[in-house]
Amino acid sequence: MFFGEILMLLDSPSTTSALTVAAKERFGYSQASNAEIRLRLGFLQDAGLVERVDWQRFRTTPTGKVFADSLTLQNEVAGPLEAELQGSSEGVPSQSLLDEIVEELQRFGNAGTESEEFEKSVAKAFRFLGFHAEHLGGSGRTDVLAVAQLAPGDTYRVIVDAKSSGNGVVPEVRVAFDALREHKQKHKADYVVVVGPDFATRSKNWAIENRVIMMQIEDLVSTLARHAVSPIPLSDMRDILSRPDALKDEMADRYSTAERQTLLVSKVLDLAFQEAVDDDPIASGYISVENIIYALRKEFSPRPSADAVRECLEFLSNPLVAALEEDKGRYKLADSPQNVSFRLRGIGKSMGSVSRLD
Repeated sequence: MFFGEILMLLDSPSTTSALTVAAKERFGYSQASNAEIRLRLGFLQDAGLVERVDWQRFRTTPTGKVFADSLTLQNEVAGPLEAELQGSSEGVPSQSLLDEIVEELQRFGNAGTESEEFEKSVAKAFRFLGFHAEHLGGSGRTDVLAVAQLAPGDTYRVIVDAKSSGNGVVPEVRVAFDALREHKQKHKADYVVVVGPDFATRSKNWAIENRVIMMQIEDLVSTLARHAVSPIPLSDMRDILSRPDALKDEMADRYSTAERQTLLVSKVLDLAFQEAVDDDPIASGYISVENIIYALRKEFSPRPSADAVRECLEFLSNPLVAALEEDKGRYKLADSPQNVSFRLRGIGKSMGSVSRLD
């Protein structure tokens, strides 16, 4: 699944993360990951169908374009009406916004001469993650101040230093830990993050000693792509930032959990739909927790727990979602999956008045 579609999508240069998002959102490949896409890109490169443009982007070769024309490709999941709604919902992060941020991060972060533009793109990235992020810059000030605007006692502040580099590695002399410590105190921040293409080995070691998070652009881009599909709350992000020694592992675990929950909701609704339209439903269209766990036994490893399935059922049967109806611990379909999708999107759109990404 999702080989020939890559050749079509890479008609214009694109990144692994952008392909992962497209696989999930446009072609329904819900279990796509950066690792899966990198594996496919490796095969396509070996076959001479795809070539690397720079350290992150790929494109289809002339041979690949000819080969792609001979293939029968998947239809995109979103129809014309749904695609139009996806692109026009105010307040809902769009694929075009994500692409814009990713493109700016990669272009300015690897230029080495566009430091201010890179700082601004990093501020946009943290806004995308749910922070109130302000680009400051200038002498004696941090580049970006990101605030998690939560209830009193839960709010926290992050200072972000953006370091671009033309050769792909930020030298150790450009990461001043004393200055970062002063900025942290000045802005009353709880955490310190430095974003760049990559960092010298000694800088990474010193960062752990100084409780500073060194975040590579590639990792930030991957985080944005996963966040656009299965966002994690700012409370979880705080836990991640508290582990500078294991940031990537913590980040991967939290997003994997969120993606698993999102996939489980989708699968539960799909099962309810299949049971409803079955010519010979087992129990008048109703399904139980036990039915669902049994049906999903081969699709999830490990199997979802009964509690996890119940959480999905309670969510889908909530009157605000109105996807399922409950009767004595059993559930049946109450509306079309399309209407459920529109309803949830409408809720997201209405929240655009609370916070803007631009």
